[in-house]
Amino acid sequence: MMTLEVQQYINQQKSAGVADAQIRQTLVQQGWAQVDLDQAFGVISTGPVVPQAPLTTNSPTGTTGHKWLKIIGVVVLVFVILIAIIVFFALSATSAPTNAARTFVQDMANNQPDQAYSLTSQAFHQQNSPNILSGLLTQYPDITKISDITLNNRTVTNNTAEISGTVTTSTGTYPVDVKLINESGGWKVYSFHITFSQIKN
Repeated sequence: MMTLEVQQYINQQKSAGVADAQIRQTLVQQGWAQVDLDQAFGVISTGPVVPQAPLTTNSPTGTTGHKWLKIIGVVVLVFVILIAIIVFFALSATSAPTNAARTFVQDMANNQPDQAYSLTSQAFHQQNSPNILSGLLTQYPDITKISDITLNNRTVTNNTAEISGTVTTSTGTYPVDVKLINESGGWKVYSFHITFSQIKN
Protein backbone atom coordinates (compact mmCIF):
# COMPACT_ATOMS: atom_id res chain seq x y z
CA MET A 1 0.00 0.00 0.00
CA MET A 2 1.33 3.33 -1.02
CA THR A 3 2.16 5.82 1.72
CA LEU A 4 2.55 9.56 1.73
CA GLU A 5 6.20 9.12 2.65
CA VAL A 6 6.92 7.12 -0.53
CA GLN A 7 5.00 9.64 -2.62
CA GLN A 8 7.09 12.48 -1.19
CA TYR A 9 10.27 10.48 -1.87
CA ILE A 10 9.28 10.01 -5.50
CA ASN A 11 8.49 13.71 -5.89
CA GLN A 12 11.85 14.69 -4.36
CA GLN A 13 13.75 12.33 -6.65
CA LYS A 14 11.90 13.55 -9.73
CA SER A 15 12.59 17.14 -8.73
CA ALA A 16 16.26 16.25 -8.42
CA GLY A 17 16.22 14.96 -12.00
CA VAL A 18 16.41 11.23 -11.17
CA ALA A 19 14.86 9.09 -13.91
CA ASP A 20 11.62 7.21 -13.16
CA ALA A 21 13.29 3.88 -13.89
CA GLN A 22 16.02 4.56 -11.35
CA ILE A 23 13.46 5.58 -8.71
CA ARG A 24 11.44 2.43 -9.38
CA GLN A 25 14.52 0.23 -9.14
CA THR A 26 15.48 1.75 -5.80
CA LEU A 27 11.98 1.28 -4.37
CA VAL A 28 11.71 -2.30 -5.67
CA GLN A 29 15.02 -3.07 -4.00
CA GLN A 30 13.50 -1.70 -0.79
CA GLY A 31 10.62 -4.17 -1.12
CA TRP A 32 7.85 -2.07 -2.66
CA ALA A 33 5.38 -3.85 -4.98
CA GLN A 34 5.16 -2.89 -8.66
CA VAL A 35 1.42 -2.20 -8.38
CA ASP A 36 2.01 0.29 -5.59
CA LEU A 37 4.73 1.98 -7.61
CA ASP A 38 2.43 2.16 -10.64
CA GLN A 39 -0.14 3.91 -8.49
CA ALA A 40 2.44 6.27 -7.13
CA PHE A 41 3.71 7.22 -10.58
CA GLY A 42 0.13 7.77 -11.78
CA VAL A 43 0.21 4.84 -14.17
CA ILE A 44 -2.89 2.70 -14.65
CA SER A 45 -1.72 -0.89 -14.20
CA THR A 46 -4.59 -2.40 -16.23
CA GLY A 47 -3.46 -0.89 -19.52
CA PRO A 48 -1.01 1.46 -21.21
CA VAL A 49 -1.50 5.15 -20.97
CA VAL A 50 -1.89 6.79 -24.40
CA PRO A 51 -0.29 10.21 -24.32
CA GLN A 52 -2.65 13.01 -25.35
CA ALA A 53 -1.52 15.70 -27.70
CA PRO A 54 -1.50 19.08 -26.02
CA LEU A 55 -4.47 21.21 -26.80
CA THR A 56 -3.60 24.38 -28.66
CA THR A 57 -5.83 27.33 -29.19
CA ASN A 58 -5.32 29.99 -31.79
CA SER A 59 -5.55 33.54 -30.68
CA PRO A 60 -8.92 34.84 -31.89
CA THR A 61 -7.58 38.38 -31.88
CA GLY A 62 -5.04 37.73 -34.61
CA THR A 63 -7.51 35.85 -36.83
CA THR A 64 -10.23 38.44 -36.39
CA GLY A 65 -7.83 41.31 -37.01
CA HIS A 66 -6.60 39.69 -40.21
CA LYS A 67 -10.19 39.18 -41.36
CA TRP A 68 -11.01 42.85 -40.74
CA LEU A 69 -7.96 43.92 -42.72
CA LYS A 70 -9.21 41.87 -45.65
CA ILE A 71 -12.69 43.35 -45.38
CA ILE A 72 -11.32 46.90 -45.24
CA GLY A 73 -9.08 46.15 -48.23
CA VAL A 74 -12.05 44.90 -50.26
CA VAL A 75 -14.16 47.93 -49.32
CA VAL A 76 -11.38 50.32 -50.32
CA LEU A 77 -10.88 48.47 -53.61
CA VAL A 78 -14.60 48.63 -54.43
CA PHE A 79 -14.64 52.34 -53.54
CA VAL A 80 -11.70 53.05 -55.86
CA ILE A 81 -13.33 51.07 -58.68
CA LEU A 82 -16.59 53.00 -58.27
CA ILE A 83 -14.74 56.32 -58.41
CA ALA A 84 -12.89 55.19 -61.53
CA ILE A 85 -16.19 54.19 -63.18
CA ILE A 86 -17.81 57.53 -62.29
CA VAL A 87 -14.82 59.47 -63.64
CA PHE A 88 -14.79 57.36 -66.80
CA PHE A 89 -18.46 57.97 -67.54
CA ALA A 90 -18.15 61.65 -66.65
CA LEU A 91 -15.27 62.08 -69.08
CA SER A 92 -17.07 60.01 -71.72
CA ALA A 93 -20.18 62.16 -71.39
CA THR A 94 -18.22 65.39 -71.86
CA SER A 95 -15.64 64.26 -74.40
CA ALA A 96 -17.95 64.42 -77.42
CA PRO A 97 -19.21 68.00 -76.90
CA THR A 98 -15.70 69.10 -75.91
CA ASN A 99 -14.27 67.70 -79.14
CA ALA A 100 -17.03 69.41 -81.14
CA ALA A 101 -16.33 72.76 -79.46
CA ARG A 102 -12.59 72.40 -80.00
CA THR A 103 -13.06 71.53 -83.67
CA PHE A 104 -15.31 74.55 -84.17
CA VAL A 105 -12.81 76.96 -82.61
CA GLN A 106 -9.93 75.32 -84.49
CA ASP A 107 -11.76 75.72 -87.81
CA MET A 108 -12.23 79.41 -87.05
CA ALA A 109 -8.54 79.72 -86.13
CA ASN A 110 -7.62 77.98 -89.41
CA ASN A 111 -9.70 80.55 -91.33
CA GLN A 112 -12.22 77.92 -92.42
CA PRO A 113 -15.57 79.59 -91.70
CA ASP A 114 -17.56 77.29 -94.00
CA GLN A 115 -16.25 74.23 -92.17
CA ALA A 116 -17.03 75.86 -88.83
CA TYR A 117 -20.54 76.79 -90.04
CA SER A 118 -21.23 73.13 -90.82
CA LEU A 119 -20.68 72.39 -87.12
CA THR A 120 -23.40 74.80 -85.97
CA SER A 121 -26.97 73.88 -85.02
CA GLN A 122 -30.18 74.26 -86.98
CA ALA A 123 -31.22 77.14 -84.71
CA PHE A 124 -27.94 78.90 -85.51
CA HIS A 125 -28.59 78.40 -89.24
CA GLN A 126 -32.07 79.88 -88.90
CA GLN A 127 -30.71 83.01 -87.26
CA ASN A 128 -27.44 83.45 -89.19
CA SER A 129 -26.41 83.16 -92.84
CA PRO A 130 -23.32 81.16 -93.92
CA ASN A 131 -21.42 84.44 -94.34
CA ILE A 132 -21.72 85.34 -90.65
CA LEU A 133 -18.54 83.55 -89.64
CA SER A 134 -16.41 84.79 -92.52
CA GLY A 135 -17.53 88.33 -91.72
CA LEU A 136 -16.59 87.76 -88.10
CA LEU A 137 -13.08 86.66 -89.11
CA THR A 138 -12.71 89.79 -91.23
CA GLN A 139 -13.86 92.00 -88.37
CA TYR A 140 -11.72 90.23 -85.75
CA PRO A 141 -8.58 88.83 -87.43
CA ASP A 142 -7.08 87.88 -84.03
CA ILE A 143 -9.25 84.76 -84.19
CA THR A 144 -7.01 83.37 -86.93
CA LYS A 145 -3.99 83.89 -84.70
CA ILE A 146 -5.13 81.38 -82.09
CA SER A 147 -2.25 79.01 -81.37
CA ASP A 148 -3.61 77.08 -78.40
CA ILE A 149 -7.06 76.01 -77.24
CA THR A 150 -7.61 74.88 -73.64
CA LEU A 151 -11.11 73.70 -72.68
CA ASN A 152 -11.11 72.66 -69.03
CA ASN A 153 -14.64 73.52 -67.89
CA ARG A 154 -17.33 71.14 -69.09
CA THR A 155 -21.02 70.98 -68.18
CA VAL A 156 -23.44 68.57 -69.84
CA THR A 157 -27.16 68.67 -69.01
CA ASN A 158 -29.43 66.37 -70.98
CA ASN A 159 -29.02 67.47 -74.63
CA THR A 160 -27.13 70.69 -73.98
CA ALA A 161 -23.52 71.37 -73.07
CA GLU A 162 -21.38 74.36 -72.18
CA ILE A 163 -17.66 74.11 -72.78
CA SER A 164 -15.36 76.92 -71.67
CA GLY A 165 -11.68 77.65 -71.29
CA THR A 166 -9.11 79.87 -72.95
CA VAL A 167 -7.52 80.54 -76.32
CA THR A 168 -3.99 81.84 -76.75
CA THR A 169 -2.82 84.19 -79.50
CA SER A 170 0.34 86.20 -80.09
CA THR A 171 -1.20 89.03 -78.08
CA GLY A 172 -2.34 87.09 -75.02
CA THR A 173 -4.75 84.53 -73.56
CA TYR A 174 -8.50 85.11 -73.67
CA PRO A 175 -11.64 83.40 -72.34
CA VAL A 176 -13.74 81.31 -74.70
CA ASP A 177 -17.20 79.84 -74.13
CA VAL A 178 -19.06 77.51 -76.49
CA LYS A 179 -22.62 76.28 -76.06
CA LEU A 180 -23.79 73.20 -77.89
CA ILE A 181 -26.92 71.12 -78.43
CA ASN A 182 -27.17 67.45 -79.28
CA GLU A 183 -29.23 67.07 -82.41
CA SER A 184 -29.41 64.32 -85.03
CA GLY A 185 -26.96 62.22 -83.01
CA GLY A 186 -24.20 64.84 -82.91
CA TRP A 187 -23.17 67.92 -80.93
CA LYS A 188 -23.70 71.22 -82.75
CA VAL A 189 -22.66 74.75 -81.75
CA TYR A 190 -25.50 77.22 -81.20
CA SER A 191 -23.58 79.95 -79.38
CA PHE A 192 -19.98 80.96 -78.83
CA HIS A 193 -18.18 83.82 -77.14
CA ILE A 194 -14.52 84.76 -77.38
CA THR A 195 -13.54 87.82 -75.37
CA PHE A 196 -11.27 89.79 -77.70
CA SER A 197 -13.60 92.77 -78.08
CA GLN A 198 -16.89 91.32 -76.86
CA ILE A 199 -17.29 88.99 -79.86
CA LYS A 200 -20.61 87.23 -79.44
CA ASN A 201 -22.90 85.25 -81.73
